[in-house]
Amino acid sequence: MKNSRKFLTVGIIVMLVAGFICFTGCTKTEKYLDDEALNKAYKMYKKHPSNETLSEYRKLLSEYNKKDNLNTESNSNNSQENKIIREIPIIKETPADYFDYEKDGDHIIITGLLKLDLDSIVIPKKIEDLTVTKISDYAFLNFESLTKVTIPDTVTEIGNSAFGSCINLSSITIPDSVKKIGDSAFSECERLRSVVIPASVVNMAPSVFECERLTSITIPQGVTEIGKETFHCCKNLRSITIPDSVTEIGEFSFSACFNLSNIILPNDVTKIDNNAFSACHSLSSITIPGSVIEIGEEAFAQCKNLTSVTIQTGVKNIGFQAFSGCGRLINLTIPNSIEKIDHRAFWGCSLSSITIPGSVIEIGNYAFLECTNLTSVIIEDGVKKIGESAFCGCSKLIILKIPSSVIEIGKEAFRNCTSLPKVTIPGS
Repeated sequence: MKNSRKFLTVGIIVMLVAGFICFTGCTKTEKYLDDEALNKAYKMYKKHPSNETLSEYRKLLSEYNKKDNLNTESNSNNSQENKIIREIPIIKETPADYFDYEKDGDHIIITGLLKLDLDSIVIPKKIEDLTVTKISDYAFLNFESLTKVTIPDTVTEIGNSAFGSCINLSSITIPDSVKKIGDSAFSECERLRSVVIPASVVNMAPSVFECERLTSITIPQGVTEIGKETFHCCKNLRSITIPDSVTEIGEFSFSACFNLSNIILPNDVTKIDNNAFSACHSLSSITIPGSVIEIGEEAFAQCKNLTSVTIQTGVKNIGFQAFSGCGRLINLTIPNSIEKIDHRAFWGCSLSSITIPGSVIEIGNYAFLECTNLTSVIIEDGVKKIGESAFCGCSKLIILKIPSSVIEIGKEAFRNCTSLPKVTIPGS
């Protein structure tokens, strides 16, 4: 009987130990399975990054940590090192399925963004094992949530208005692989302050950086053309270095850059187009290199603080209203290469004296209209025509020399020159 009780007691102890082992074993197995499931979910997310795989991973992670916390609290002997803590992985590239895209042969073109609330994106280098090479026209137009964009070094082209009106975009990384930036690509990105354009870009398309808060821009050596309205209305841009490779500055390219105070034009520029620097209110002086053939219409019009203009020998034409409204312009040198001073070229300037070289064939209509501080005008031999109202309203003009080469003087050419004692017209 004693022996049977002894065996019974031992049996019970064995059963209890076995049960305990089974219980603890099941806990460990369950924990192991949870861990394995979590690892599988993580690997699936890494291999196929998407909203679904990321959501599944986060769900399992949350459940795992809850169970792990409960196990830790119920066992006071459980050490901290047994608690597994996992973090959501840092996403280096924005998941491919966040983007709208199309295949172009063996390349990918990004055409849009499907997830609208992202503030930062890193465009992937590859989608479906195909290389991303282009961001299409209007791809991210009006995405107001975007603040930061990183473009991979596989992209060679950024399309027209690709990031237009991304009003909160403050950071953009453009890699050296980009060769073309389309029209208005970053137009009206109101918070964009600094941009580095890679040396791979040759032509600056129209309205690329029409950004009010842009203060700094680096144009690389190699760019040959600055397009129409490229930096139009960059009101906070203070200085710009135009590289020697630039030969053409387009229409309105720097127009209304109110704080632009320093411009150095390279010696190989051949064209300054219409309104290129109009309304640059802080600009005080400018030298036009002799490589320029023509100063375009209103190229420097309404530069209210411009006081000094040096036009080097080689320039042939001063365009319509080129310097009109430059109310503080007092120093002007016109070289003997100039052939035409177009209509209203210096309307409303503060010039006190001017010598017009004999190379000039024609002084256009209203060319010096209302230059109320002008006291002396010397027109050298060779000039043939003085246009209508050319010096009308020059109320302080007292010295005037007209050469015998002049064959035509337009009507009211010297009207309201009230201080002029007399006008001698040779051959009259």
